Amino acid sequence: MEKKPPQLQPNSAVGDAVDGANSLLLVEDDSMLAGLWQTYLQRAGYKVDCCGTVGDAEILLQSNPYRLLIVDLFLREDGRILEEGGVTLINRVRLKGNTYKTCPYPIVVLAVTGAPARSGGKFSAVDNIKNLTDGILHKPVRLEALAQEIYRLLAVTA
Repeated sequence: MEKKPPQLQPNSAVGDAVDGANSLLLVEDDSMLAGLWQTYLQRAGYKVDCCGTVGDAEILLQSNPYRLLIVDLFLREDGRILEEGGVTLINRVRLKGNTYKTCPYPIVVLAVTGAPARSGGKFSAVDNIKNLTDGILHKPVRLEALAQEIYRLLAVTA
């Protein structure tokens, strides 16, 4: 059974995220994983919007202030790795700086990948984006580890 990317799911009902202080954007193509992470992080007090493509992420970034971007490096659709994946989005966020929806903080970037942690080969994109991200987690990711990394990143960059 093919896993479909999640559709745009803005969720402004959780928390008071007017300034973006506790607002996260999750870009993940696995809708089951995205739903699990969204529910877990909402229960932890974050406002979490989800999408599964770079195009949808761009729309959300233009209209909402986000404190943290969680992005899968290799986004897939119908089993194929999309040309515009997480690496593309990370580059755009870093090039644009904080020119997306006004937020008093720079956007913190947490990359997530199922690619091996080794260097070289076809997964060298992981090595290439280390300087563009604030953190990288390798799948499978325990929920507690995800929450701990988000807390660490937001504390360090506050």
